[in-house]
Parts: sequence; structure tokens; C-alpha cells
Amino acid sequence: MIPTVNPKGAVIGLAGHVDHGKTSLIEALCNMTVARPHERAMGMTQDLGFAHFEGTDGRRIGVVDVPGHERYLHNMVAGTWKLDLLLLVVAANEGWMPMTSEHLKVALAMGCPRVVLCLTKCDLVDSTALSLLEERLLERLMEEHGIVPESIAVSVHRGKGLASLKQLLSESLKDMDTQPSNEHTRLYLDRVFSVNGVGTVVTGTLAGGTLTLGQTVELYPSGQRAKIRSLQCYHQPVTQLEASCRAAVALKGVKRDQLRRGDCLIPLGQGGRVAEQVIVRLNDEQPKLPRRATEVEVAVGTWHGLAKLVYIRDTKLARLRFSAPVPVFYGQRLALLRHGGAQLVHAAQIVWVDAIAPHYRKSLYALLVQNEQPFTAATEGLLALQLYGHIEKTRLTAEVGHPVVEWGEYVFLRSWLTTQSQRVLALLEPPGAALTASEMAAQLFLSLSTMQALLQVLKEGQQVAFRLERWVKGGGISEDDLSDQEQTLLAYIRQRQTQGLDLSAAEAGNLRKPIRNLVRLGLVVVMDRTIAYERQLYERLAGDILHQVAIGSRIDMAHIKLRSGLSRKYAIPLINRMEADGYVRRNDNDRVVLRLPDFSAL
Repeated sequence: MIPTVNPKGAVIGLAGHVDHGKTSLIEALCNMTVARPHERAMGMTQDLGFAHFEGTDGRRIGVVDVPGHERYLHNMVAGTWKLDLLLLVVAANEGWMPMTSEHLKVALAMGCPRVVLCLTKCDLVDSTALSLLEERLLERLMEEHGIVPESIAVSVHRGKGLASLKQLLSESLKDMDTQPSNEHTRLYLDRVFSVNGVGTVVTGTLAGGTLTLGQTVELYPSGQRAKIRSLQCYHQPVTQLEASCRAAVALKGVKRDQLRRGDCLIPLGQGGRVAEQVIVRLNDEQPKLPRRATEVEVAVGTWHGLAKLVYIRDTKLARLRFSAPVPVFYGQRLALLRHGGAQLVHAAQIVWVDAIAPHYRKSLYALLVQNEQPFTAATEGLLALQLYGHIEKTRLTAEVGHPVVEWGEYVFLRSWLTTQSQRVLALLEPPGAALTASEMAAQLFLSLSTMQALLQVLKEGQQVAFRLERWVKGGGISEDDLSDQEQTLLAYIRQRQTQGLDLSAAEAGNLRKPIRNLVRLGLVVVMDRTIAYERQLYERLAGDILHQVAIGSRIDMAHIKLRSGLSRKYAIPLINRMEADGYVRRNDNDRVVLRLPDFSAL
């Protein structure tokens, strides 16, 4: 019977200088062979190795073996992106070595939260030398990194200290169960292969939430979708995986050659992001490379590639332009390596992912410098709100701390809303001004969706209205509030122009209700119960007929037909409607002018 879910777990990594006994220690702890045949022949680990053991508290602990030689540092980085603990291995007979420093720096750069110091080969030195070495190493860790980890000495050759090491590791991982995780569910691929009868299989360390049998997932940077065919945790099939664990996932719908190390698997709908450039915050202020754009190697998750590094002057910020699209997450830790891959240049954290227009850059940099809170998904939403003045509700997951206005899918800063409202009304201030949302968005440098939301806020306040497919200043009915049927009917009446809508046809088409509503809203005028005109057309024709005509003057049908350009069939219903509206009064065959339209509004 397949277990429902993998047992609670953790993932640790062993790092340290080449030939300090990492692989042998793993094989002794886990009773598993991790070195490949050619690596055993060479006496050197070249790529990542994986094993597992059960802790003293029953926790299943995955183990990642990383190569110790500087030539393979890029492989080492791929194994440290999501560790719950780093076991820093130092051989007692050699002590601290160059790659000991680099491995520790990389692991801390990638966000590893716990470190345990393990002195191996303790059988090769006496107890006094071992104690002195341990003391020097702990002092160095404190001076260089501000940490004083737990430490232990072991000898694989004599089987000394292995049980105590398991106990120490289990104790060091206990606090994992009390720390809430707000991480994205993600699995960066470190291996891709095919299995006969199964298909494409990927492995990696699962971070964040869960993966479930049959679930649809997305693979980035391609965005391709696949379905989970089967799941394994430490060679045991399960129906659900929970972080943190080493996982093997069989996928349906994607081929092996479409995937590679560095790709990222996430559940469908959880918003995978791919970036060609990001802004990062460095963990130190001093640039270590030339100020001009410099090529560096970057480790993000298990992805490793080249990027252009550009320092942002007088800040701890820098821009990274990747050589290829990279799957990333806001707040993610990454490592910048000197070109050639043998030395860490900077530890950094992603603090901005989205593309940023040049005119927003200075404001963004100022916000990033001022922010003193940890960079999390919630921070991203708050920064975007402060930068742009508005944001989609779904991106805002924390208390704002500023007065805001909510409308539809958006949240607006009240101060921003006031400023932008004034700018919109200024565009619509000139007499006869009428603009589309697209035209105003272009002039105000806003996205169309933001502009549309802003106009809806102003419309609710009776400051603007939508008429004739344009926005105008002032209140009243807005045509975008009409039903689809009413909008279609109004468009048809406009298209007909002076021919109007024959109401007998409207009756036949069961359009009485929408016509009545258009009349009620003042958008349509019915004349003699036989024909319907758009109100603006009716008012324009009335203005044409009465232009330069004095109150009390008499006009005849010839004047009405000449000024309106209508035949008698349409001119008579029109003048009758004008009489009903009080513009004229019938006197035999003529009409006496009683009042004039507001010509400035026509």
C-alpha cells in the first residue's frame, strides 16, 4: 500500500575541501554508496550525490554530497540552494583550506539557516591537537561569519562519533517544526532522466508546500505543463510530498530533452516567474569588481549561468542581466561567483523582479534602500504600491500602513488617487474634450487596465461619464453601465443617424424594454411614437433649426427642412418633439420660437 504522504523530513548538505572525507562520512551515516564508479576511481567527487538516513527522532533526513574541488564549484552551488542545515566538514589532519571558506560562503549566501562543524579523520591527530584545531575553527567562524556552530569530531575509519553525529543533527533540526514557512512551493531540478515504463523523471529538493499525485504542474522557464504520474521520497512511493525533502517526480506530457538542471517545477496557478534581469541587494557595500558592467557567474536555485553585473552607485543594490531567462522568486537568495567559478564575489537577495521603466528607477532604488524589513512576497506588494500608487489586490498580502481606496481588482494609495484624478480632469477640462481610456493612459504614462479602474472610481463620484465611446467631464449616465443589448441598440440608432429607429420594427424585435430604458436614461428621444433618435443628434438638429433665430420669431416647414436637411417624413416628427419640449409653439402652419437651446453645449 502506497503511503499517503512522506514523513516529516529535512535536507542537509555536506561541504568542505576536496579529500576531507565528505563522501565517506555520508556512506557511513547512511549505509549507502553515493560516489559513482568513475569518481571512486579518481578519488574525487565531481557532481552532486544523494543519500538519506533516519534521525534519532524518526525524521527522514536527506543528504546532498557536493564536490570539494574548485573546478566543480558550480556543481556544489546547485546542491546548496535549499538546505536546512550545512555540515561543514574539515579534516583534522589538514585543517581549514581554501575551499572550506568558499563552500561555507556559498551555503550562507544561498540562505542555509544552520551550520554544524564536523572534524573528520580525528584518528590521525592526538586529542590536544584536535582540541586546539576545534577552538581555532570556531574562533574563525565567529570572526568571519558571526556564527558559533555546534561541533563534533568523528572517525569513519574507526566508526567513532557517528551515533553522536546523528543525534546532534537531529537536535539541530528540531526547531524546523516550530518555524512557519511562507515559501513558494517549488522544486528546482538537479537531475533529469528517463525510466523505461515510467517516462521522464526529475529530482530535486522540494521547498515550500506540497506536491500531489495527479497534480498539474508548470515547468519554467518554458511554462510547459505536465501532470505528475508518480512520486517518490527516498525511493519510497507516496501520493503526496511535503517539504522539506528530496523528491523524485515522474512527469507525463514532457520529454526528457525539454528539461535541464536549473529548471523549476511549481504547481499550476502559483505564479511562476521568469526574469531576464533582476535587482539584487548585496550583503556588503564594497564593490569587488569594476564599476562598469562586468560578467559574473550566478547561481539561482540549481540554475547556473552568466550575467552582467551593474552596481547601483551609493547603494548596496545591483542589477543583474542574465544570459538566458531564469525562473526566480522574489526574496530569493543567490550567489555571484567570479568568472571561472572558483570564488564567491557576493551573496545577494532578489529585491525586484518585474521590468522597471527608466523614469521609475530612481524612486524604486530609494524605496529599496529605505526598506528595513525582510524582503518577502508581502514586501514586494507593498513596494509596488508605494512605487506606482496602485496594485492588484491579489499582490497585496500585508497591512499597508497608508490610507488606501479599493476598487474592483485594485488598491490605490489615496494620495496617488487624488493626484491622478486631478490630472484626468485637467485633460477633460477644455470645452468639448472627449478622450478614450487608451488616449489618457498614454498621456499619463499609466497602463490601460489601471486607467480604466481609475476612471471607474471617478465615474462613481460623478466626476466623469462615458459617452459616445469617449470619456467626458461631468456626471450623469455612463454608457458602459448599459446592458449588452442596450449598448448594441444604441450603437445601431447612432449608425442609422437621421433615419433613426423605426419603432414598429423595435416592437417586432421585442425591443420595447431596452428602448424604454434608453429613453429613461436620456440617451434616446422618441418622436411621435414612431421613430427614435439619439438624444445628441436630436439636440444638434434642434440647434441647427433655431440657430440665429430670435425668441418670438416664426419659422415654417420650409425653414425646418432646410436647416435640418430632413425630408418631410422626418421633419414633422422632429418639430413635433421640439414643440413637446417647449422650444416652439404651433401657430397655424408655422411655429413660434419660445426658447433656444444652450448652443455652447452643442
